Amino acid sequence: MSDAITVRRASKSDVPAIIRFIREQWNPNHIFVIEPGFFEYMLCDGNDVNVIIAADSSGKIYGMEGVTFYNSSDRPDSTGMMWRCLKTENIMLGIEIDQYMASFKNQRFHFGVGSNPETTLKITKKFYKHVTGKMDHFYRLRKKSDYRIAVIHHAEILPAAEKNVKLTEVTGADALEKILPEEYLKEMTPYKDLIYLKKRYFDHPIYRYHVYGIEQPNRPVRSVLVMRVVEAEGSRAIKIVDFIGDNSDLLGIGAAVDERMEQFGAEYADIYCTGLEDELMKQAGFVRLKDDDSNIIPNYFEPFEQRNVDIYYTAPYMENVRLFRGDADQDRPNTAAAPRL
Repeated sequence: MSDAITVRRASKSDVPAIIRFIREQWNPNHIFVIEPGFFEYMLCDGNDVNVIIAADSSGKIYGMEGVTFYNSSDRPDSTGMMWRCLKTENIMLGIEIDQYMASFKNQRFHFGVGSNPETTLKITKKFYKHVTGKMDHFYRLRKKSDYRIAVIHHAEILPAAEKNVKLTEVTGADALEKILPEEYLKEMTPYKDLIYLKKRYFDHPIYRYHVYGIEQPNRPVRSVLVMRVVEAEGSRAIKIVDFIGDNSDLLGIGAAVDERMEQFGAEYADIYCTGLEDELMKQAGFVRLKDDDSNIIPNYFEPFEQRNVDIYYTAPYMENVRLFRGDADQDRPNTAAAPRL
């Protein structure tokens, strides 16, 4: 160790060292390494770098954690990502990085999605007494004679009773603001403001997201679903990565989801979430993927892996909280060549 290690917010001049740290200590093929411009998109706001690092005076990095802010208020909600620390004389250095990051900007609600159950979950539960758990995984099958992406040993397709619910594409941030005014968004946890939603889903440099307003009969549109189409094995699936709005708007959406699966030629639509009750999702037309289920509803597509995947979360509390696959970096490309479907 050359000299004292300081925990601080990274600056733009630290970015090459951060990317080198990711290459050497994480993955040499990480998209931040092969596409530094995507690092800028994910973890930079202009000249501000949303990464906490532990570094010595030479700029050598011994640990890091990224953070995404969901709104630009004085007490923003946020999520961490890519928390990694090397072994040093200071056995608490990783905790110091995380504590600095969690207190940065006086955050109201800080959580994690995609947490490692053997490391991050245990640490946050021990040191912060956070709620930890596994996200629920629900899916709706399209009626088919064969499935190439999914492995289906028992096909359960719930009735799509409500035919009057529609999913209408939202074409941009201006249209989204009419559905989700800022005061409405502030009522949700995490609070995702329009600036975040525009950047995350309309301005994404690699993926194409489909944002749909949920039209329930006899009331204004007040909720949206965010979907992304994926493909493998000569077939397609729909990943529902986010939901913003009133839970009751999910009731009866099965037929509308069926229409989107038909449109895109998808075998199924699935959603990883926390905070949506089983009965609500059943009435939405979605079946829970149970632990040790013989059915396989894959999560990884870059590269494709035909297996079930658990996603874990950690949060200070879960009352009135909803978390989704689109949070943190769980719906992040592994290659800039990912198809825009």
